[in-house]
Amino acid sequence: MKRTFVLFPFFVTLLGLWLVGCQPGTDASGGDGARSDSLWTRYLERYDSDELGTAEKLAANGELLRGSAGLPDTARSVLFQHRAALFRRENQLDSALRYLKENLTLTQALGDTTRIADAHYRLGFYYRLAEEPSRSLEHNYQAVEQYKALGDSIQGGRKSLKLEN
Repeated sequence: MKRTFVLFPFFVTLLGLWLVGCQPGTDASGGDGARSDSLWTRYLERYDSDELGTAEKLAANGELLRGSAGLPDTARSVLFQHRAALFRRENQLDSALRYLKENLTLTQALGDTTRIADAHYRLGFYYRLAEEPSRSLEHNYQAVEQYKALGDSIQGGRKSLKLEN
């Protein structure tokens, strides 16, 4: 009997949201949330496609990044990471590092400690590829410290192990 009473408000809330039209991918103001979800889904399909080359993927990434005003900041972070990976495939490490630095700036502005740690780790990895060991170590150590501060000993340990190799 108690279970029914506890679940009833939950289902009433869901019903109310459904009736009002607040469904995932839309916003109550009638904006273009569904449009941005659709663009994001199409982009991810193109990015994951084995049929497209790096140039086409960079073009799709750039197009979405330029029009990213409707996307959440975390999606912009992912776009920066994808762009860096695509430039790395083209051996353009300077461009890759540029977008990873933009990603770090964005994540710091968001105050998302997990993403900040990941951004530092990625920068460390790319600086190692660019044969800049002092910058690589600096960012890797910052990543490990961020993970430790989060209490995420597993990620911190994984990153520490990679530093030794």
